Amino acid sequence: IYTKVLYDYLDSLVLQGENLPAFIVANGDIVHHGIQSEYDDYNNFVSEIKANYGLTVFATIGNHDCFNNGYEIFLNEVYPNTSYYKFTSNKISYYFLDTGNGTLGSPQLFNLEKNMKQDLNEKIVFTHYYFIIDRLNISALSNTKERAILLDLFNKNKVRFIGTAHSHMYNVHNYGNFFELCNNDYGKHRA
Repeated sequence: IYTKVLYDYLDSLVLQGENLPAFIVANGDIVHHGIQSEYDDYNNFVSEIKANYGLTVFATIGNHDCFNNGYEIFLNEVYPNTSYYKFTSNKISYYFLDTGNGTLGSPQLFNLEKNMKQDLNEKIVFTHYYFIIDRLNISALSNTKERAILLDLFNKNKVRFIGTAHSHMYNVHNYGNFFELCNNDYGKHRA
């Protein structure tokens, strides 16, 4: 995530007088081994983004973030200090799901269903694990029943976009009312 590509992109927007994004999403695997020094590096990166561009970085938790007690470090040190949350801006609700272990689990799923059914806004969802990706479903959310419930929930509750990352390969899947984008692994571009 600490990429020259990101800095170059943001700098180009500033130089061209374009608007910066409202915020940045770090969609899981913000560290590799889940150790304190890696989290320190991540938080230094977040501080640089805030200082240089005035942007907030929101994170989802990925499987690598959970290694070596990393889950507790994530909760204590990564803004906004929780692994499942939502906020609303300009009549769009942004949901950040905890799929760090490959599933939501019943309590989070129950809470998500309740919140989405009460939320009349259009929605964007970020989750580390993806739902469907061509050629590589072995790394998707592990509980197929949970996946089906989520896709149905999203279809019925104005979800327009799902941002995922786990495979580190670019892929788009269209579900009709919404689509899922699995982003590339930009780690290879680290400065």
